[in-house]
Amino acid sequence: MFVRLTSYAVLGFLIIPLLVVLLAALTTTSYIAVPPEGITLHWFVDALTDEGFRDGATVSFIVAAITALLTTALALSFVWAVERYRFPGRSVVTTLSLAPLTVPIIVLAIGLLFAMSEIGVAGTITGLVIGHTVISFPYAVRAISSSIAGLDQDVERAASILGAPPLRVLLRVSLPLIAPGLTAAALFAFLVSYNNVTISIFLAGPTTQTLPLVIFNETYTSVSPSLAAMATLLVAATIALVAALDRKLGVYSALSRGRAL
Repeated sequence: MFVRLTSYAVLGFLIIPLLVVLLAALTTTSYIAVPPEGITLHWFVDALTDEGFRDGATVSFIVAAITALLTTALALSFVWAVERYRFPGRSVVTTLSLAPLTVPIIVLAIGLLFAMSEIGVAGTITGLVIGHTVISFPYAVRAISSSIAGLDQDVERAASILGAPPLRVLLRVSLPLIAPGLTAAALFAFLVSYNNVTISIFLAGPTTQTLPLVIFNETYTSVSPSLAAMATLLVAATIALVAALDRKLGVYSALSRGRAL
């Protein structure tokens, strides 16, 4: 009973702020009011037609899509190497792959700013992609490692014995079997990138403002219900995407199988 009550308390602690934002987006007033003074969807329409929000959403989508593809490819190569081969320093390399989760995000952001400035890509899409790939990599590694760890290598051996070359075994046997893990990795990388604020603050330029950064900057000038509406839409889209992919591919059930690196 205590565990159940604790779970409900934690869930409520996480949901209540989201409900407050939703209520603020429904108010008929031109300022934030909770509980709302009347109910309207005007602020959602206003948020969707706002040029600044649209431009930010476009930049966020481009950066997140490239980040998802790049992170998944890098994580797959990394996990395949450490899972299938034994080499000196393997445990050290595996631990370092999770380093972005242990380093304070502000320290990581400052370090990335210095590094991106040195190579001349600070304030560009390329700089944002590199920065977001760094912070997304551990999530992709965790997702893919669970799938590869649970992969039956006898199936691969059977394909090889029947005459399939290594590349065909990889493309026609191995990758389809770990597809849920790859999907989960791409999903997590996309969402981490799309919703990131801290890294984007340091690496974004005047023409590469992401949607979360546009929302963050708007709070300095005016806290209007349209901000709450856009934040609500962002959260709703994230939840819907995760739920749809989990229902279709079972990405979370795939993560529950196998072991971590």
